[in-house]
Amino acid sequence: MILGHRLRPIVSRLLLAISLGSLAGCGGGVGDVRAGLVPVTGKVTLDGKPLTTGTISFIAGDGKESYTSQIDGSGSYTLAASPTSPGALPGDYKVIVIAVEAPKMADPMKDVAAGPDMGAPKSLVPEKYKTAETSGLTGTVPKSGGTINFDLKSS
Repeated sequence: MILGHRLRPIVSRLLLAISLGSLAGCGGGVGDVRAGLVPVTGKVTLDGKPLTTGTISFIAGDGKESYTSQIDGSGSYTLAASPTSPGALPGDYKVIVIAVEAPKMADPMKDVAAGPDMGAPKSLVPEKYKTAETSGLTGTVPKSGGTINFDLKSS
């Protein structure tokens, strides 16, 4: 089993968030930009240090809109409705952050019986940040867009 039973819901939510974010802009071609989207950028830190990987998603209260971004090596993100529709609609959102460390492959030379099992990925953020119901994170996107930073706490 590559993913533990505790991580399957997390991965499922991540895929759902990415899918919803991608679907929000479907229907257009290259250069398609949804009306009303404003630029939203920010930085995600954990205990004051940049979170260097992961995904951040802003989810509307009614669940009809979501915007997602990868978190880069400096902890920065830029929200998008889809790859061709950068930005987000103004409004209030619940925010989730998912970040996992890539699992390490077992060394088959040291333990032939280990086989190709990669183990479960290690979460880089506390579990509470992974769901809209428990994260406690919110973001208000102003009409003109802006910068929204988040400092997560490990405890």
